[in-house]
Amino acid sequence: MLVVLPSWVVTAVCEVPRGATPSYGHGYYERDNVFYRAWDRISRNREQFTAWVKEHILETENFADFLKMQRHAKKHATLP
Repeated sequence: MLVVLPSWVVTAVCEVPRGATPSYGHGYYERDNVFYRAWDRISRNREQFTAWVKEHILETENFADFLKMQRHAKKHATLP
């Protein structure tokens, strides 16, 4: 994949497998439609949205923890 950006825009570049999750990486993996259907519901309520962001983003150690939490939530039907 080739991405062209002006050098003044880029501070760092890193490879993060499934980094666009829950969206898709065109030609790499599919969009997580189960997540998007659930997200539509939670994003409509400010308190639920804030609680979800706190638990799944702000309080995770790294992206791997976020993915692990998403797999657990899907397995136990608590997404999001």
